[in-house]
Amino acid sequence: MLRRSGELTEQQVTALDAIDRNTRAQAQLISDMLDGRQLPPKPAVKLGGARARDAPKSDWTLAGKRIVIVEDDIDGREVLGRILRDARAELHSFSSAADAYDYLAHTQARDQPDLLISDIAMPDEDGYQFIGRVRKMESELSQPHRLVALALTSYARVEDKARALRAGFDAHLAKPIEAQAVIGAIIEALGLKPPAPPAAPAV
Repeated sequence: MLRRSGELTEQQVTALDAIDRNTRAQAQLISDMLDGRQLPPKPAVKLGGARARDAPKSDWTLAGKRIVIVEDDIDGREVLGRILRDARAELHSFSSAADAYDYLAHTQARDQPDLLISDIAMPDEDGYQFIGRVRKMESELSQPHRLVALALTSYARVEDKARALRAGFDAHLAKPIEAQAVIGAIIEALGLKPPAPPAAPAV
């Protein structure tokens, strides 16, 4: 129905395409479950709980904060990027750990990001290996500020969180995500002051 309206912006079309792909992936996942097949270790649908309408409230702002996203799934990057752009963060997105590491290694200290959000289950180099290299680089270069890092993963067990922290992450964010959960986790990780609740209406 939305497509037939002919009044969609380019961003809305991109969001609808992502919804279509995730819907098909979810249908296949359900079919596999009903057939009794073994599910792959990495879920087919990533960030499925984060929807375009989950934009953060206008008073939840990350203006002036530089954030790096490392996510190999194109839909995951798009949705997470939309959440952070709506919060007015300065965003740098990468599809692989290697590209993100290269960016961090060649960025001047004064331009280093404030926060890193990295997926865990990635090909070639997973999030654990990636954050290990980042922490080693920080130590070797004696960087004055330690990069705050959030692990993004579909696995939300206590042991998964503990492993992420041991690897070098500062916090663990489980999928599927919602916009305010992401922004709230970032605000907490950076030690920022959360927005004040709205005042009660006068009686």
